[in-house]
Amino acid sequence: MDNLQEKIYQLLVSAIDKNYKCFTTKITNSPTPLLGVKVPFLKKIAQQVLKTESIDSIMKMESGVYVEYEFIKGFCIAKATIETDKKFSYLEEFSKTIDNWAVCDSVASALKVKKSDRELLWTFIERLIKSHYPFSVRLGIVLLLQNFADNDNFIRVIGQLKNINCEKHYYIDMAVAWLVSVLLIFCYEQTVAFLSVETCFLDKFTRNKALSKAIESYRIDAQKKIYLKKLKI
Repeated sequence: MDNLQEKIYQLLVSAIDKNYKCFTTKITNSPTPLLGVKVPFLKKIAQQVLKTESIDSIMKMESGVYVEYEFIKGFCIAKATIETDKKFSYLEEFSKTIDNWAVCDSVASALKVKKSDRELLWTFIERLIKSHYPFSVRLGIVLLLQNFADNDNFIRVIGQLKNINCEKHYYIDMAVAWLVSVLLIFCYEQTVAFLSVETCFLDKFTRNKALSKAIESYRIDAQKKIYLKKLKI
């Protein structure tokens, strides 16, 4: 363990919550050990680390030690004050080491991109989607969901889903289902048309999971939900 990780470890052990650890270990489903420190505190540590450490130094932190280190590393990259293309390069490399949905989705949520950099973000997502690393792919899908799930981008978002060539993976399928359920909220007519055609390329599991998520959403009215139930296979 290097000096940076040792310093971070001392901060982490002071904030371990055993009950939270028990709960989070079950839902995170990561092969990496988990200490049981809540995410808001991990974000605070990341802010502290960024004040004294370079991104290159942070990237050298060893992977697979504790899940909390992965959160902190990801938050540091997402929040670092560096050129956008460099940030995406670091995130792409980091994404290859992610082994659970919680780190993946939290880092995606932490990443904020200026309007002027949206096309850079799109190019970054394209690279992630084509990756053979499952959580790189999931990161790309979640970033699509957070930034491009609207009528103007509908066609190219669906086109990106066709570019997934990673081996079938539960957490990729669930991310696709989540994205499609969000498209049903913001682009209802286009998404229903996509799901209704025989050429819809989503498999049965992913398609039905997307419909279920949309039906459970409070942002879709009752009449639309009745129709969505009929689309289930």
